[in-house]
Amino acid sequence: MLNIHMAREPVVDLVSGEVVYEEYLCRPEGMTVAQYFDVSSPTELWERERKCIEKALDIKTDIPKLINLTVDSLPFFLESSFVWKGGLEIVEWRGNREKLISYLPLLYQRGLEVWIDDLSKDEFDFWKEKDVSGFKIWPDNMILGLFTNRLIVEGVETELQLELAEKVGIRLVQGYLINRKETMIRA
Repeated sequence: MLNIHMAREPVVDLVSGEVVYEEYLCRPEGMTVAQYFDVSSPTELWERERKCIEKALDIKTDIPKLINLTVDSLPFFLESSFVWKGGLEIVEWRGNREKLISYLPLLYQRGLEVWIDDLSKDEFDFWKEKDVSGFKIWPDNMILGLFTNRLIVEGVETELQLELAEKVGIRLVQGYLINRKETMIRA
C-alpha cells in the first residue's frame, strides 16, 4: 500500500500580507516524486491523485485551496463530484498542452481556477494568451513579471528572492521562507 502525506504551503499576497491560497500536494513515503508519477496506467495515477484530493478536502479551512493534479487525471476528475473553493494546479502537463486546453471550459464550469505549474520563459509565449487563471514560476523566471497579477512565484527561499519579487512587482509568493514566516506568525 502506498503511504502518502499531505504537504500544505501558504501562498501570500505581498501587498496585504494575507494568505490567499494554500497549496496541497501529496508527498509519497519511501519513493521519489518521479516514482510516484511512474505508473502503469492513467487509472492507477488517478487513484493516487484521488486519495490526495480527498486528504486535502478533509482539511478544514476558509482559505481557498490549490490542489495539484496531472493532465492525465483530468478525465477522471471531471467524472467525479469533487469541488472546493480555489482551484487546480496542473502539474506534469508538458506534452499535453492541447489536451489541457480542451478541459479548461469544463474546469471553469465547475467553479475552479486553473493554475499552470512550472512555467518557463520558453513556454511563456504559448500560454500568455490562454484562458488560465495564472501561472506558477520559479524565482529565476521572475522576468515574466509583466503578468504579475497572474503569477505565483514558488520556491522563495531567501530574503533576496523575496526582495526581487517585490521589486519586479510580483504579488503572490510561496516557498520555504514564506512558509517559515507564516508559521512564525501563527505560533
